[in-house]
Amino acid sequence: MLIRILAVAVIAAGSAAGAVQSISVKERTPLASGVSFGEFGPYERIVATVHFAIDPNLPQNRRITDIDLAPRNGKGLVEFSSDVLIMRPRDMTLGNGTAIIDVPNRGRMLALSVFNRGPLVLDPKTREELGDGLLMQKGFTIISLGWEWDEPALPGRLGLQAPTIPGLNGLVRSEFVPDEKTKRFSLADRDHIPYRAASEQAATDRLYVRTAPGMPRKEIPRSKWRFVENGGQVEYDEGCQPGLIYEVVYRATGAVPVGLGFAAVRDFAAFLKSGNSSLVGANGSHPVQRTIAFGLSQTGRFLRDFLYQGFNQDENQGMALDGVWAEVAGAGRGTFNQRFGQPSRDGQPFLHYSWPVDMFPFSDVEVDDPLTGRSGGLLSKTRSLGSVPKIIYTNHSFEYWGRAASLIHTTPNGRKDLATDANTRIFFLAGAQHTSGSLPLTRTKTQNLGNPLDIRWTMRALLMDFQQWLRDGVEPPASVYPRISAGELVAPAEVKYPKRIERPRWPRMPQLLDFGPELATKGIVSIEPPTEGAAYPIRVPQVDVDGNELGGVRVPELEVPLGVYTGWNLRAPSTGSPDRMVAFIGSFFPFGSAAISARYGNRQGYLSQVRTAGEKLSRARLVLSTDIEPLVERASQLWDELMNSAPAAATKH
Repeated sequence: MLIRILAVAVIAAGSAAGAVQSISVKERTPLASGVSFGEFGPYERIVATVHFAIDPNLPQNRRITDIDLAPRNGKGLVEFSSDVLIMRPRDMTLGNGTAIIDVPNRGRMLALSVFNRGPLVLDPKTREELGDGLLMQKGFTIISLGWEWDEPALPGRLGLQAPTIPGLNGLVRSEFVPDEKTKRFSLADRDHIPYRAASEQAATDRLYVRTAPGMPRKEIPRSKWRFVENGGQVEYDEGCQPGLIYEVVYRATGAVPVGLGFAAVRDFAAFLKSGNSSLVGANGSHPVQRTIAFGLSQTGRFLRDFLYQGFNQDENQGMALDGVWAEVAGAGRGTFNQRFGQPSRDGQPFLHYSWPVDMFPFSDVEVDDPLTGRSGGLLSKTRSLGSVPKIIYTNHSFEYWGRAASLIHTTPNGRKDLATDANTRIFFLAGAQHTSGSLPLTRTKTQNLGNPLDIRWTMRALLMDFQQWLRDGVEPPASVYPRISAGELVAPAEVKYPKRIERPRWPRMPQLLDFGPELATKGIVSIEPPTEGAAYPIRVPQVDVDGNELGGVRVPELEVPLGVYTGWNLRAPSTGSPDRMVAFIGSFFPFGSAAISARYGNRQGYLSQVRTAGEKLSRARLVLSTDIEPLVERASQLWDELMNSAPAAATKH
């Protein structure tokens, strides 16, 4: 039965600098119709709005760009709010003491899809939508908190409601690459809320087109294009062609203090562990003792930037997040605390190439940068504040080819390995695309078959390792990533793929970008497009005789392969620029049924080797023992598809 509550969890009077003012609960229902999750019992699902008010004069809040320009209430505080989705044991005394703060990727909760191996749905409610329920079976509280100001108000999407700064205009760039011809495109990334043009008739606004990153820009005459839809879209008379890059540089209005997203995550994490947390502190208990923030892709970069800018120190000088897990963030950060920042924009191999995403410093440890002449580390600020959490970085093959992941553990010149920080673990999940693949095998606007590799088996095991690390002080497995010294990490041109596989010619190489003198000090861009300088050399994993990657965690389907798995794929000719990498999607090159039979004999022989590989990883604490049979079953599905329909799947290259 649905229970509606107007407001709960009001901060107690006289609390010290507490930013969470109240939580308005919109829905409170039994999760999965009240099914019991083992010893932790039934869970409940809470949909609510968290109301914040922060003191702009506190040192911890002075880090927020334009906080001085934000509207204030009668007490001199800056108010904002976040959508939140909570899944917790109904009896919180039964929880395991850890809250996973799933930082939503473009408004979407992802932790259940990753750790429960569930379907990707916006608002999981049913038993089927919860996957196998691992997070609930282990007693975690799962909280997904909106942080992104430009998230559209759509059902199931979680965003942040931030104040608009009155009278502030500024320079903004919008970028668009169509897969088919179109005359219109939004000034926002994807379906997000755009910064609208301050004037639809300004002669100084510009539209450019170029064929690829690094190629010359051609300006399109102002008479051939215009702003439409109240200054939120561009219309181009001749139409945008597939596979070309279109950039609009314009004066915009509607600025918000984008960095309030950092404050929301920081302050809600601190609130969860405080004595004021009555929403999750049922019956006088104090169930949340530690927090792990999990961010995937965009929000992995968000968490790296969160640490770089020192936001893990809360308003009371405590540590907000005890653990941080940045999944598939590569070496990136982003415009998460910048005037007219666009948090959704990333750095891909083709789109968004020249954005302030992959910028020094890249590694946790402090190093010298020969390109900028600077020294520093990602954790320098956080370390100076005494708020360094335990950290896990996981990256896949795509991040080495398309997100410069090697720079988090090599020197900026790409010549030497770096030692990792004592509080950091780095894991390379070999052969995988940006996210786990799926079956049946398909192509999605790509030249090659998509990569079906499922790496969630290792993600699930690492979460249990992380919990033990935080709760019991049990060290997790040592980092596993390719090293230059071992010959496992090489220049892209040195990868020894089989002859039938042609390596990408244009992996992502982060460049020095000059957006003006105030970006680093004030978060203000004054040069768009930026001046593009020298590139940082990247390194990618070397491969074995089959063509599969070395130096990382190899899940059983890769260790006992039925083909070659890569993290990269190429754009389909119909979408334009077919020599360029497509974002996020990997490739699979099947061996063919005859080669598979020669290698393994039969289905039983293959699955026996898969099981052995799973048992080996389980002993290394990189696969759960309870996942061995499910991963064998998953491998059997790929075997059946290839051996029953091999001619269709095993396309020649």
